[in-house]
Amino acid sequence: WIFLAPSVTPRRTQSGSNNPALRLYKFDTDTGQVQDYVQYYLDLSTANRDHRAEWQIEYNLTSYYGFRQVSARDLHELAESFTVPDGHLLFSRYYLANSVQTSGLGLHDVNA
Repeated sequence: WIFLAPSVTPRRTQSGSNNPALRLYKFDTDTGQVQDYVQYYLDLSTANRDHRAEWQIEYNLTSYYGFRQVSARDLHELAESFTVPDGHLLFSRYYLANSVQTSGLGLHDVNA
């Protein structure tokens, strides 16, 4: 399994936008097994308005999705849950995290 990390470069397209983000991974130094990560983001609208950049925690993988551990099975089950009728709530959470806290970011906001 792989993780698709967010971009540090902001994006504005017809299909959507995103704020810059990065992840800090926690892993077992003996096995290399990923144990968790914290995703940070920079709200460009706020940074431009306040004339300062303040990175904020967006979410922590294990608590955001309720994982006890990070495994290929857990990630697969999460992805599968998006396809069932009641999976729209989890998918909405995923989509919000994937768009890195962006809701209607305008081109005038992306000037960092």
